[in-house]
Amino acid sequence: MSTRSKAAAALASAGILLVGWNVGTANGKTIPTTTSAGTGTGTTVAAGSNAGTTSSGTSGATGTYTGTTQSDRFGTITVTVTLANGKISNVTYATTVRDNHSAQIEARAIPTLKAAVLAANSADVSTVSGATYTSNKYLSSLQSALDKAA
Repeated sequence: MSTRSKAAAALASAGILLVGWNVGTANGKTIPTTTSAGTGTGTTVAAGSNAGTTSSGTSGATGTYTGTTQSDRFGTITVTVTLANGKISNVTYATTVRDNHSAQIEARAIPTLKAAVLAANSADVSTVSGATYTSNKYLSSLQSALDKAA
């Protein structure tokens, strides 16, 4: 096989991979999926989303609300949300972790989740890859706080 044919084959393969990636991810963006899922431990949430949660009903709410403590075998998370005129203005959390590895995962995932929640003004954001348990606990506790504000 000549050098030209190898280069053409490599370019064609890269193009096919790029097209497949764009189609599968809606031009590079995560495709939200919807399923019926509850909150709390033991629930299954569609990959890439926290299905079944929204922040509806908080329009005009102002104050600080604390969600229920969510726990699993890796630790617990309790999220507190501050609302100003129905908009999420701050999100804080308290946590206990069972090991150093879990602490590292939380330290990486929670700032990402917080930024996504503030940008979306909702608990309906994607989970962080590699931190599914942490994401689900965080978003479930956040949703319960938003439900209290409703």
